[in-house]
Formats: sequence, structure tokens, C-alpha cells
Amino acid sequence: MQSTTTVVIGAGHAGLAMSRQLTARSIDHVVLERGDVANTWKTERWDSLRLLTPNWQSRLPGLTYDGDDPDGYMTMPEVISFIDRYARLVSAPVQRGTTVTAVRATSDGYVVDTDQGSWRAPTVVLATGACNVAHVPAFAGAVPPDVAQVTSMQYRRPQQLDDGGVLVVGASATGIQLADEIHRSGRPVTLAVGAHVRAPRMYRGLDIQRWMDDIGLLDERYDEVDDITRVRRLPSLQIVGTPQRTTLDINALTANGVRLVGRLAGISDGKAQFSGSLRNACAMADLKLGRLLDTIDEWATDHGLDAQLEPPWRPEPTGVEESPPLGLDLAGGDIRTIVWATGYRPDYSWLQVPVLDRKGLIRHDGGVVDDAPGLYLLGMPFLRRRKSTLIDGAGADTNELSSHLAGYLEQAAVGRSNGARLTQPGQENPSPPAGFLGAATMSADVQRLYDNDVSGMGYVMNTSRVWAHDAVALDRLSELLGHVVRTGSLTFRQRGILITSCASALGDSYCSLAWGKKLAAEAGDEFAASVLRGDDGELDESEKALAVWARQVARDPNNTDASDVSRLREAGFDDATIFSITVFVALRIAFSTVNDALGARPDWQLADAMPTSVRDAVAFGRPLADGGDPS
Repeated sequence: MQSTTTVVIGAGHAGLAMSRQLTARSIDHVVLERGDVANTWKTERWDSLRLLTPNWQSRLPGLTYDGDDPDGYMTMPEVISFIDRYARLVSAPVQRGTTVTAVRATSDGYVVDTDQGSWRAPTVVLATGACNVAHVPAFAGAVPPDVAQVTSMQYRRPQQLDDGGVLVVGASATGIQLADEIHRSGRPVTLAVGAHVRAPRMYRGLDIQRWMDDIGLLDERYDEVDDITRVRRLPSLQIVGTPQRTTLDINALTANGVRLVGRLAGISDGKAQFSGSLRNACAMADLKLGRLLDTIDEWATDHGLDAQLEPPWRPEPTGVEESPPLGLDLAGGDIRTIVWATGYRPDYSWLQVPVLDRKGLIRHDGGVVDDAPGLYLLGMPFLRRRKSTLIDGAGADTNELSSHLAGYLEQAAVGRSNGARLTQPGQENPSPPAGFLGAATMSADVQRLYDNDVSGMGYVMNTSRVWAHDAVALDRLSELLGHVVRTGSLTFRQRGILITSCASALGDSYCSLAWGKKLAAEAGDEFAASVLRGDDGELDESEKALAVWARQVARDPNNTDASDVSRLREAGFDDATIFSITVFVALRIAFSTVNDALGARPDWQLADAMPTSVRDAVAFGRPLADGGDPS
């Protein structure tokens, strides 16, 4: 049996990005791949598929698209070439042709069994993705035998289908593309439409992905949404990548002759039964599209871009016939093939660690697997951000999860808490003090606070050891912070600017380092370092206004005047948002004040992979705690 520190399962873009991050942290690892690098792209996609995201969004740690068509969309051979190139660039230790047959927990980590032998490691990263098996409803077994069935994973081109009518089931990105391609081949197509997310390819002269990137929607974090379970189940956008940048939606399909029916609800006696909710599903998609375009327009106006852009417009409502058919005789001969474009699901049949929920999905908190220390997840919808499943999302996710993994390894190496209970409630807390106060007495609230740290960070933070003297007070402070973030619609990037500006003005090294590192991962090392130094040259006008205001409130709130507030208004913030921003900064000042007054030094783990420019910018406040003594 071979040993390593981390086993990464899967050599797609996410697994390779994690390999690059682990190499940067000098963590020994191996990447196990059942086929070849980019195996899914090579073996499970149709011939004409292009990436749905523009080429400029093909960004991985250490490699960004550098071709001459940044606004184009890669073909499958180009995607494969890009990922192959990345594997060579990062020198990923990939073992190709190695199928994982089991992952088992042991007393000191995990054993990963493969058809080529076994590996032992304290940490494992599951980077096999969300699209391992085509999701086909159970009633597919009732389809008449003379009607062929093909999943989107099996489909390659129209010519593989029998002549005659085709029923495409599912109207997200895959379904609309296959319906369009098959219809253009001369086969009559009926499209079964359920819940979907409508979007134009281009809006006001820019790609919809550019808009979602600019307004911060793609960077929205999993801990910023009210119902992450619901959001993770949302279908993909109805967009397609073409050289012409065309919008392909239901209206475009029906204009070309594709017939619409509602969601396929079942099959009985050879007859397909469709839901009567087609009109409602399309109306809901239109409503949500309108909200998205309203948000884009407001952002453009707030940033003074209206004069540079095409004028706002709205697409025609989705057209649906008055009484869509509720049934279709599959045995009548009009339908010769059913194409199941009903999504995918992951396959964890080899995972022998009890971490699956009742739907067979892994329970996790932003990729940190619940109740399984040292086990991590990558490449799932909205794992840590809305863009987590995109190539562009792998960089930030792997940066944060590799940091957590490194902290977990370090915690274990020095014998600190690795997720086990520290002691029983009411007993003395054996963990060392973090500042001038002694260790807090253990309670259920304190244990929960520590467990949350270990789950989210890989170690217990020194600030938590201070606040453990009243863990409920920290809960209330966090709840109030969350409230003003939601009411003020503050993005992660905006919060990072506010906190680093405020903390550096106060001389708080702890929050400056912690959030400087986060801001660097979000916006770049020099961006974060410049904010910490008080040099706002990297910021746009609205961001500069935030930084200046945060420093003013932190240094001398009695010296602000109406002109300072006017500057925030000129930057696009209304009075309600300015109030939320100010409350947010004030609450962060309270948090910093308690930590600094009671001697909480920055965790030594913060130095792990800390950008040099960020660390150099924090030449103030309390020094990092020693590795062997957090006090």
C-alpha cells in the first residue's frame, strides 16, 4: 500500500487546480483518474458542443486563456487542449487509467482502493464532479420498446438517431441545444419543458456572463444566500456558445418549428403524460429574467456606464399555445426517439464513508465534508460560490479548501483539536488561552463555536478563544452583521474592502491579515495589499468611496460631515445602503476592539500561503502567534 498526504480523485479542471494549490503549499499528493485528463470532455459530450462561457472566463490558477478570441466560445477539442495544457503546466502527478473502487475511513485518515492498488492518506479530495451519471426518471422503463432512448451523455450527433420524430425531455442548456440541432437535421422535435432559467446571450452589447461577473453575481458565496439547498438545485442557464453569439431560447425554438409540451410527468400504457404547468413555468422564467436585467440596469446606472452601453431592452415574453397537449401516444409511431436531457447526478457508489444524505449527495459545508475530518469536495453546484462548477470557479474554491486542508494537517501535526470534542460541558477547557484572559469554561455553546471553527477553518481561531467567554454574544454580533449585509446587498468584495480598510485604520493586524488574504483570493494580491496600505489606486470609484468612509469611521467618526456622505451618494449608494455600510463598519470596529484589547494575536495558520505583499502591508498591530503557542 502506497502512502501520501492527499489523494485527489479526478483529473478534470477542478482536480488539476487543487493539485496546483497543493503543490504551492508543498503538500505531497497524487491525482487518480479513471481515464485520461479531461476524461468527461473527451468521452461524454456531443460533437458540436462549445463552452457556454466566453474564453476570457477560462481562468485557472496559473493559466488564463491567452488566445486571440477572448469573447469566443471554445469547441470541445479546444477545451480538451486547454485542460491538457494545464495538466502539463502544473506538472500534476496524475495516475491515468486508475479507477477508484472504494474510499474507507481509518483511525488516522483514509484508505483509497483502486484497480491498480491502494493508497493511504490523512486527507482526500473528491473532484469527480456532479455529472457522472445521466439522471433518467424511473418511468423511462415504461417507454414502448420500439422507441429508442438516448441520454445526453450518449448523444453525439443527429445522424445516430433513427429517422422520425424526437421527444427531447428537459429545457435547460443541454435540452435546448440538442432540440435545436436535432430539429435542424430535419427531424420533427417536441420539447418537454419544466422549470428553466431564461437568459439572453448578449445584453446591451455585453455577454450575459460578463454582466454576471461584473455585478458580482457569480462571486456570490454559499453562506450569503438564504436557501442554499434550493439554489444548488436550480437548472443551468438557457444559453449556448456560438460564433454568432446568438440567443437560443424557447421563443427561438418555436419560431423554427419545435413544438412545446409541459414537463414530462409520467408514462402509462405507452402514452406520455405532460404537466399542465407549461405556461406558468415559462412565465416564472420570464419574471426571473426581468429581475436579472433590472439588476444589471441598476448596476450600470450606479456605475455611470449608461452612455457607453446600448439602451436597455426586454425580450418578448415566452410564447405558449393556449392549450398545450397534455398527452402523446408514444406507440403511434410519430416519436421514434426520446432524448433524456434531464440532468446528471454524481456517482458515489465507491464511497464507503457515511456522509451521504437521503438523496445520495454528500453533506458538506462549502466543500468541507460533514463529520469526516480531512475529506473535501470539489466541482459541485454552488459549492462555495455561484460559479463553482465553471472553469473560472475552480481557482477561488481550491485556494480556500486547500488552505483549510493545510490548516487541518498542521493542527493534527501539533496535536491540536482535529474535530473531536475538547471536553465535556462544564469542565475546564484544556485548550490554551488566546490572549490576556484564561481559557473559557466549556459549555455547549463554546463547543459549538470551536466545532464550527474546525469545520470551516481546520483549527480553533484565537478570536474564538477570546469570545468563548460569551459565545452567545458572538452569535448575536454575527447575526447582526449578516442582517446588514443582506439589507445593504453588500458583496463579498465590498465587505473585504470595508473590513481591510477599517482594520488597517485601527491597527488591527488580526482582521487585516485574515481578510487581506480573503480579498487577495477574490481580487488579487496587489489589490488587497494596496487597500491595506491605504493606496486606493487599484479600486474603482465606488470602491474608493467605501474604503475612504471605512477609514474615516474607524479613525474619527466625529470628524465626518455631509460632504463625506455625499461622496458615497455620488458613488451610487443610496441612503439606506449608506446606513447599512456604516453599521457594518461599526460592528467590525466593535469586533476588532474586543480582540485587540484582550490581546488576541493573529493565528499562526494565517501565514500559510499568505501573499507576501499582503503580509508586508500589515506592519502594525500584534504579531502572529507562535506555532506552538497561540498566546
